Amino acid sequence: MFDVNIYIETSIKGLRTYKKAAGMYVLECVDENRILGTKDGLIYAENITEYALTLELLHEAFSRMTKSSSVRVNTECGHVLGTINNHQLPKWKKNGWTTARGTPVKNKEIWIPLSEKMEMHLVSAEHWANSYGNLMQAAIRKELQIYHVEPMERRRDILEIKES
Repeated sequence: MFDVNIYIETSIKGLRTYKKAAGMYVLECVDENRILGTKDGLIYAENITEYALTLELLHEAFSRMTKSSSVRVNTECGHVLGTINNHQLPKWKKNGWTTARGTPVKNKEIWIPLSEKMEMHLVSAEHWANSYGNLMQAAIRKELQIYHVEPMERRRDILEIKES
């Protein structure tokens, strides 16, 4: 089983909906503290929350994984941290994608396909701890500026991360 770190960074924070936003993930495959390889991707979105953007980024990152792995998600998004670490996904799925209070799960249209991708992995989450933060924020700012000239949806492997 591989060890994989997924680092998530967004241009937005908090609960409100933003008119424009971008986010990025770095998918890092590690073996005994040695980076074997990285992949990354960037998503531009409109009228989105940090929670939904984080889920979209996770879905794309997990979509690129082909082998069962031990995955550590690194994010600042408290909703995602809590959901993963409190093992809410199996409960929601069992309850027809409703919460313990009987309300529909927020962003279930993203959670459902994401949870299917996550099933083959052992997944945990940590509050944002990585060395890619500044590099990711710079790439996000650059892509947001480019968007005004040339609209884009998703871009992959835009960072040049040196592998050891």
